[in-house]
Amino acid sequence: MRNEGATGGPGRRLAGRPTTTRGSGLARTAAFLAAASMLAACASTTFRSTWVAPGQEPVSLAGKRVAAVFASDQESTRRVAEDALARDLTERGAIGVPGYTLLGTQEARDENVAREKLGAAGIDGFVLMRVVSQTRQATYVPGTWSPSPWGAWRASYSPGYLRTDTLVAVETLVYSLRREGVLWGGLSDTINPNRIDSFVTEVADAAVRDMAQRGLLAK
Repeated sequence: MRNEGATGGPGRRLAGRPTTTRGSGLARTAAFLAAASMLAACASTTFRSTWVAPGQEPVSLAGKRVAAVFASDQESTRRVAEDALARDLTERGAIGVPGYTLLGTQEARDENVAREKLGAAGIDGFVLMRVVSQTRQATYVPGTWSPSPWGAWRASYSPGYLRTDTLVAVETLVYSLRREGVLWGGLSDTINPNRIDSFVTEVADAAVRDMAQRGLLAK
């Protein structure tokens, strides 16, 4: 995450000796930290890399039965994620089907068994998501000087602070059973996801945007 540079710092000298007013200075600092923590709590997803099958023509989701599969050893997590992804697919014109209604946890891990069962259920394709890594990164946010209308004598300094973000990397694959191959794939990073359903929907939205930009989705 890119951070703007500070406009000043604790070593900067102003006319005279700057003082931190206990009332207004602390109030500004508290408001600044609260706003920063709210921004850090908001998830944001970007794809670091994407791939499209060579010669792939635009496809339409309309009326297609598409399974939503989220790879997870935790059944409750898998169900919430697949329900959210299936809803997102349905909103885009497909018939979204949660993967857990068609495949057990062990079956989903066996490619041959999964293909056979999905094909028997009349599934045209599936969207697979899996978390590949989860890391924490610390970022130092520099302090800033807050000018005062009363002059430099009453300028206040908001100290810098250390912000810790959680970065979750997800691999997303769009697979066609009819064409027996991956149509699109991508590796994304999401900062500070807090709920699995909104997290999955955000990754799906970012994937659709990339697919549309590449002309993969028929209008």
